[in-house]
Amino acid sequence: STAWRLVAANRAALALGVLITFAVSMAGTFDPAGAFGREVYFDSLTMFVFFLLTARWLALRLRDQTSGALEGAAHLVPAGGLAPVSATSARATSSR
Repeated sequence: STAWRLVAANRAALALGVLITFAVSMAGTFDPAGAFGREVYFDSLTMFVFFLLTARWLALRLRDQTSGALEGAAHLVPAGGLAPVSATSARATSSR
């Protein structure tokens, strides 16, 4: 799964939290008398995954909007490109 690939690639900050929460909750579910039997954290796991997926969705949406805006701005540039501005012409226009 993706979480295991993230752990293997040492980018496990978020994936490790999900895996640990899931493992502890499963241990508490199947062994109520064990070390993790007092608490289960499926609600925290669900909330964590919800916020993670929401953040990814927002990032993709904003990236798509940004690329659309950049493509729109690129269409405003003339076909030959912008003419370079020399230092003398820049001084002449700023002194007006």
